[in-house]
Amino acid sequence: MLSINTIAAAIITNLKADAPLIAFLTRFGCENEIRELDYQGDTFLYPCVRVDVGTENPNDDGVCHDTVSGLAFRVYCFSERNSSYECSELAKLVYDALNRYQLTGTGFSTIRMVAGSLTRPTRTPDRIWQTLIPFTTIISEVQHG
Repeated sequence: MLSINTIAAAIITNLKADAPLIAFLTRFGCENEIRELDYQGDTFLYPCVRVDVGTENPNDDGVCHDTVSGLAFRVYCFSERNSSYECSELAKLVYDALNRYQLTGTGFSTIRMVAGSLTRPTRTPDRIWQTLIPFTTIISEVQHG
């Protein structure tokens, strides 16, 4: 089974390579604010994107040298503006960057990732807008040896 950190790093790398998303974040000086959900820095810039790789369900059928797993992950988009517009715009860019994209990383690949519903942002008690985009895919780990 793959490390959750390996999968998260590949998703983050893919997002950081998406030109429209980076152009949007660069307008606010936040081009480096695509990180794992549990990032604990001293300062937080908004808008930002956080990746949460949650559940990997192995399904090893023993037929080939690959381990196939179902994978569910979430991407959060945050904004601190008075309006939810910026958060919605950011979520659409993330959706476009990952939906139907086939991810390849060190020792693994996925079928096309599928996004769940793109919902409107909600306001947190800290006056931060937040949108959650759920994704699912099938990931195949290549076993060597």
